Amino acid sequence: MIEQNDVEDRESENGGPSHLRDLLGSTAPALIPVPRPAFQAWHRPRKQYVRSDQWLPEMLNLVDTFVVPEDEFRYLSLPGDDFLDIRYIHDNLCLEKEKRIRFLGFNRAVNNNGMHAATINTNLDAIRRLQRVDVRSDVLGQDLRTVGRVNSAPRKVVQRFGSFHAINIDLCDGFAKDGAGNVNPNLFDVLQVLLEAQTRTVNDSLLFITSRIDSNQTSDEIQKIFTDVIQNNIEGCPPFASAIALQWPNLDSVDHFAQLSGEDLFVLGITKYIISQASKFRLDVVLKSVLTYRVQPLAEKDDIVSLAIRLHPNRETGEDPYQLARHAHAVSNVSAECRAEAKIPARVRNQKSIDSKLSEDAALRARCIDETEKLLGATGYDIASYRAWLSQKELTTATNTTSTRCHRVCVEEDK
Repeated sequence: MIEQNDVEDRESENGGPSHLRDLLGSTAPALIPVPRPAFQAWHRPRKQYVRSDQWLPEMLNLVDTFVVPEDEFRYLSLPGDDFLDIRYIHDNLCLEKEKRIRFLGFNRAVNNNGMHAATINTNLDAIRRLQRVDVRSDVLGQDLRTVGRVNSAPRKVVQRFGSFHAINIDLCDGFAKDGAGNVNPNLFDVLQVLLEAQTRTVNDSLLFITSRIDSNQTSDEIQKIFTDVIQNNIEGCPPFASAIALQWPNLDSVDHFAQLSGEDLFVLGITKYIISQASKFRLDVVLKSVLTYRVQPLAEKDDIVSLAIRLHPNRETGEDPYQLARHAHAVSNVSAECRAEAKIPARVRNQKSIDSKLSEDAALRARCIDETEKLLGATGYDIASYRAWLSQKELTTATNTTSTRCHRVCVEEDK
């Protein structure tokens, strides 16, 4: 059989036209190299510590304690362009426990035109091809806050999804940045929808919240509401008041908040709020851990908090104040909500600073760097230059007066 190239070569030798040469020219075109993705602030080892030492242990424990066994692990998150968190869960939970992850993500950049959206969709396709990822997993090109709008399409998607085993609201700005009563929904509206979804299962679930906690990331209105909520709780829940006095013994008896930092006030306030709202849906709340780190180099204190919260569906029949039901629980003088709130102050007071922990434990820091390298390498990053980038990043952090770039585009303000 005569190959087409042979025919064209003979035509060229005989003075005839070479169609390929006419089309392509006599020299090969230069190939444009595809740039490697650039490292970002959230690729530092402290974020891996959150994954490996806060999120993963809670997820593993959750799966091990399912009341009703389930084959899939349903996960709601705000994935970055490289889906590092989902890849880490797949490799360390789903493969280990033989579970299939089905995730629902929110990332506004999905709807953008150009290379950015193309990169996200390419990485999403790669994630869907992993061994234990449900192909129905998806990322919506919407802001998470649209879930708080009644009858919105994202809200309907969440409701059709059912309950989630883990909800991960991993923000780059403040959870309480948007004030109450605005026309547009805020993250407190979203939280109501997500808590309601968690009533559809007998198994426990997890709620992770990562948020800026410095004063300019919390609206004045919500800061005042949190202050009033805690003040009322001190007056109305004696166990909570005793716990506050134990952890902050030098607080002024008149102004309980004179010596409370704004950061501690935020964590106390939002946790108290979650407990009160969860109780409406008969969900018991346990604050499992509080981690902090710093993104503003000139900040006096850590300005990001990472909360791990466990939600437990309360299936008890409830109390009968008339004591006619023979097997109803007896009326308690201290509500379940109050008992849960009394455990908050110790958790908040004993919060761990990740930056301090990594600086004091060289082996832990090395492990987090190794694990980050592995994740980045699987996503197409040039890991050969990662450590040099990390050294430079940490060297310049102390003198950098600009804020570290946020690590989730889905909740950034429009620029």
